[in-house]
Amino acid sequence: MSVGLEVNVDGFPFPWSVRYLDGSGVGVITLPLFVAHGEFMDARLRKLIDEYVASVEVAVDALNSMGVPKPASNNEWAMFQLPDDLVAPTGTRIFKHGYGCRFKNELVDVDFDFGEYGEIDGFDCWRLYDFCLKNPTKTLGFDSQSELEVAFEEACDAEELIYSGYLLWYDRQTHQQHP
Repeated sequence: MSVGLEVNVDGFPFPWSVRYLDGSGVGVITLPLFVAHGEFMDARLRKLIDEYVASVEVAVDALNSMGVPKPASNNEWAMFQLPDDLVAPTGTRIFKHGYGCRFKNELVDVDFDFGEYGEIDGFDCWRLYDFCLKNPTKTLGFDSQSELEVAFEEACDAEELIYSGYLLWYDRQTHQQHP
């Protein structure tokens, strides 16, 4: 026995099919071929990305308050030399590297890279996992690195994450594209 059903969500018709295998009511559901972006990303991954990006924003704002400008590009950051007279508040640690920085103070501990156009919302799976390890008081929902990697890969496969072309990934829902 086969039953066809069409579900309409926000004006988009989604074809669903349910096929009962043996008449017992146990069936197979075929998911829609098209889904709106953001609907199927693991909620824990969505929360982790949001927390990570918010922490990068705190770090960049703190750097700015110390006189370190936000770069217009990752190349500009790579060429930038931290001032010799940089005064960091007690307990603040800054380690500049390549296109990014590890920043730690009483609020955040985060490693990040600037994007091609100076974006601060990029990440990769390693940085997200590192963020989980460095911020154990935050409840980020993943019990292991492999569990995070599965959720990350599923989000990539579902095109919820956009690859920058060299290292960083961006959340399709929140990232603003540049020319």
